[in-house]
Amino acid sequence: MGMDSRPGAELPPIDLDKGLAFAFLSLLCLFLLIMIVKCVKVVLDPYSEMATSSWEEQRLET
Repeated sequence: MGMDSRPGAELPPIDLDKGLAFAFLSLLCLFLLIMIVKCVKVVLDPYSEMATSSWEEQRLET
């Protein structure tokens, strides 16, 4: 019975540097995921992302 197997045993706290690094990495991964989704949407349907004013300008120039 040398092991401490109490259900209320606390985990060691995360120090500030590791916590900030983990938070920054999480935000970076979230940003990357959002950018991947936006790029896939543009690749699948590029004309829906283009403003209609640029369509009119392009049509008038040609």
